[in-house]
Amino acid sequence: MKRLIVIIISIIGTITLSCIKEYETSIDFCVKNASGHDVSLFVSKSDIEFGHITDTILAIPNEAEFVYNHSEKGKGSGEYVFPFGFHSDSACITFDDGLRLIYLREDIVPRNILHKESYIGGKVSERHGLYHYQYTYTITEADYINAEK
Repeated sequence: MKRLIVIIISIIGTITLSCIKEYETSIDFCVKNASGHDVSLFVSKSDIEFGHITDTILAIPNEAEFVYNHSEKGKGSGEYVFPFGFHSDSACITFDDGLRLIYLREDIVPRNILHKESYIGGKVSERHGLYHYQYTYTITEADYINAEK
């Protein structure tokens, strides 16, 4: 009888543990260059390289794009809101002739590359606890026109 009770408790425990749902959120961030110029993108304190916080410089030729993925597992399906990581505090887009756009995280300005609200996109799919999002930021000719020395 004791053995039967132990087996029943083990089965109930296994069923209960298997009902705890694990979630995974996967987000693709894409930076497209449609400015008509080659650009370099400097991001201070980004964590797009395997979670290491480092200053990052990306060369993005005209009509090219850079895509990186952020994934996290957990019990919630929280959407990651920092395109270059929580610690990134500034970014500089430099065009091939030296003109620049500088963004600070605390600046509430249109098209701030550090703010997810400046990206186009959203949830692409949701299935069995896997949430997939895609966001795209496009560097345009208007950005080039607004850039300064």
